[in-house]
Amino acid sequence: MPDNPPESAPDQALHLKIEQLEAQLREKDAECQKLAEANRELQQEVESHEKFLHTLLDNFPGACAIYRPASDQSGDPYVRWEFLSKEWPQTFHRSWDDPEYVEYQKHHVTTFDLRPYFGEITDTTMDRVRERLDESKPLVQARNVYRTPMLKKDGSQFWADIIGYAIEYKGRRYSLGYVQDVTEQVETQAALEEANRQLQTSEARFRQLIDEAIQGVVVTDPDGKIAYMNKKMIAMLEYDSFEELKGIPILSLNDEETAKAIRKRMQGRFRGEAVSERNRVKLIKKNGQVFWGESHSHVIEWEGQTAQQHNVIDVDAEVRSRQELEAAHQGLQTSEARFRQLIDEAVQGVIITKEGTTEPLYANQKILDLHGYDSFEELQSTPWEQRVTEEDYRLSMERMKKRLRGEKLSKSIRLRFLKKSGGFFWGETFSHQVEWEGQPAVQHNIIDVDAEVRSRAALEEAHQELRDSEARFRKLIDESIQGVVIADVEGNILYANQVQLDTLGFETAEEYSRVPPHERMPPESWEQASYQRAKRLHSEEPPERYRLEVFRKDRSRIWVDAMTHAIEWEGKSAVQINVVDVDAEVRSRQKLEAANELMTMGIGY
Repeated sequence: MPDNPPESAPDQALHLKIEQLEAQLREKDAECQKLAEANRELQQEVESHEKFLHTLLDNFPGACAIYRPASDQSGDPYVRWEFLSKEWPQTFHRSWDDPEYVEYQKHHVTTFDLRPYFGEITDTTMDRVRERLDESKPLVQARNVYRTPMLKKDGSQFWADIIGYAIEYKGRRYSLGYVQDVTEQVETQAALEEANRQLQTSEARFRQLIDEAIQGVVVTDPDGKIAYMNKKMIAMLEYDSFEELKGIPILSLNDEETAKAIRKRMQGRFRGEAVSERNRVKLIKKNGQVFWGESHSHVIEWEGQTAQQHNVIDVDAEVRSRQELEAAHQGLQTSEARFRQLIDEAVQGVIITKEGTTEPLYANQKILDLHGYDSFEELQSTPWEQRVTEEDYRLSMERMKKRLRGEKLSKSIRLRFLKKSGGFFWGETFSHQVEWEGQPAVQHNIIDVDAEVRSRAALEEAHQELRDSEARFRKLIDESIQGVVIADVEGNILYANQVQLDTLGFETAEEYSRVPPHERMPPESWEQASYQRAKRLHSEEPPERYRLEVFRKDRSRIWVDAMTHAIEWEGKSAVQINVVDVDAEVRSRQKLEAANELMTMGIGY
């Protein structure tokens, strides 16, 4: 068989071209194999990253989902749920194998709208989601954050915080949604807001009660500055508004003495010491006037700080009334002591007995001297029947019974009082009802008329013809009451009792005091009275009885017996003058002497 004929030049060129193409195909195939291997490795890496992403999202403390808008075969849009974390069905109370869950993943809607799933999403938020997922626009690393109510399978609602991101996933634009159930937080927040609302309402109600309270309320901070003050307290201090007082030291509203005491109490109260909570304080008004308040203070918490609350009551009227009462009481005590001194040192005897009995409750020194007793206790232990004669005892008891029956009695009675040393003395007794230490009693003023009675008896025995005149004189004496006058060192009248005023015809002591001292008596009597006053003021000698003539209001003259002794009156030196109207006696005596003189002249004739 003949050898193959040699190839022609065109065939050789074609064969070479084929060989070259085959070589190129082998190279391309090797490259494709490398690319396939790289693609497999890349796919594995992508799957690994996707698995890592899914694992990461599955372990989020909330539900996560990856979704995008899509269209079905008929062109209807729907939400394509590419990934749902394990927490997602638990959050919505669905399971992976729930048939309804499949429909849930492919829920058809007229447009791409998340509201069927997420509830109350605003149009603005939905527009931002659509814009973020628009693949014709650059990917923007921005997020939507909002809180919205969402629906569970059973139709119940829960609150969720949702965060949405735009991401590239599997070569497409997706939205990564993160949902966290914050129902408990929202409900807690709602409960807290409701509690705050109720607290605000309660606080407003109680603030109104405090603002409209009838007592003042002040709150001070730890530095003692005013943090709050109600309307009543502002009105007490007579300020126009709280702004004038806010932040000023509370102690600036007190006088120095009160401020010192309050500062000490406030410091002790903050240290937890036992401190009086109720105190009376002096407060200063805006105009500088001081008034009394009663403060009740205690520690409180105010705006997160330890503070003090002071409830203040205006007791100014009460305190000033008490002060006036105490001053009046002191005045009465002084007056009582002064009049007791007048009674104790009176020239007439004074004894007070319990109403309806002869039991003595008080006796002045004059009574003790007249009887000769050493003490009141001695007199008190001596029965009444042993202090007067038997006849006068019966007379006095009958008189007491008549007084108790309400019968009218004479102004006075003369009794014979027994002396401790023996014998008796005549005393004229003026009795009237009084109150003594809260119980009814009878005061007996006893004038020693022993000398007068005995002198009169002698005169009656010697001058029978003058007995009628003497009886008239006795009547004048019986109906008289001793006068008492207090005068200063110059003779000016400081006090005069009603007897003295009646004797001289004056209506009041003030009217009597307006008469100049030297015009109340003739010049010679004024000299004698001035001498006795000066003598008593500068000597401790016992007072002596003297007689002088004085003027009545109508300038008529009247004879009186007086006894002057020094006393202290309202802290100053003065004299007490006990005055007995003896005008009738003096004038009767003058007539008697004139009659005796006429009789003597007649006998001589």
